[in-house]
Amino acid sequence: MKPFKLFNVYMDKPDFEVVKRVWEKKLSSDPNKIFRDRLKNVKSEIKLWTNYKACQLEVEAEIMSLKKDECKSASSLWIDFEIKMSNMQHEK
Repeated sequence: MKPFKLFNVYMDKPDFEVVKRVWEKKLSSDPNKIFRDRLKNVKSEIKLWTNYKACQLEVEAEIMSLKKDECKSASSLWIDFEIKMSNMQHEK
């Protein structure tokens, strides 16, 4: 298993509960493998969370750059983003 980075700045985010959520999941594997499996799950969840946040920032920046008369199309951008992120989570 490759190592992964967990930046301290993530911990300051109110919506970052990845480690807690993943760690509390019940695993039905060999007790000797539970720790390894939890780390693998944390790694993949952190990756999903960072991708989600990066996409969210891009959409927010694009919305902010739009003129007021374009705000209606901006809301549809946001809805498309939410659908895309929901689909990514379901594919996992």
